[in-house]
Amino acid sequence: MPSLYDLHMEMVEIWSNSDFAVQAINVPGDWPKYHSLLDRLRYAQSRFRTCQVKLSSVCANLAARKIAKSVTNEGRYHSYLARGEPTWLHTTIKED
Repeated sequence: MPSLYDLHMEMVEIWSNSDFAVQAINVPGDWPKYHSLLDRLRYAQSRFRTCQVKLSSVCANLAARKIAKSVTNEGRYHSYLARGEPTWLHTTIKED
């Protein structure tokens, strides 16, 4: 989310296919075990005019799931928008 903030985005949507994650983010008081992580996420959310967290189906948005996997598996920690996308992303977006 810092990259979105740096790009001066004001309205952000976070989509997850995990109902538990969406519940934890939307009702953090019900998830005390994750208090520290949820506090950091709330701080990041507060930097935007609006930041909504929504539930998506597992089949939706293949490109976003592949990006998330490449960030964690390949260590792509810099913004795709800032550095340019990997070669497979363009094809994936067309297919999605």
